[in-house]
Amino acid sequence: MQELIITYKENNRFNNHRYFVTVENIETDKIVEMELKIPKIYFLEKRKIRKLILKEIQQNKEVYNDLFTM
Repeated sequence: MQELIITYKENNRFNNHRYFVTVENIETDKIVEMELKIPKIYFLEKRKIRKLILKEIQQNKEVYNDLFTM
């Protein structure tokens, strides 16, 4: 199983809240940057962001191929 490092920053705006996410694959040294436009998450934020990002990666074939192909 390949290891991913997910880091994020947020713009802290009440309206139009965004998370700027960087996903790095340790084994292939590939990095993908994404932007999530979702409401602010207060409860278990880190876990929920990670879950949303992994779901987004699985649904988007281009991002998936960028991360997991050598």
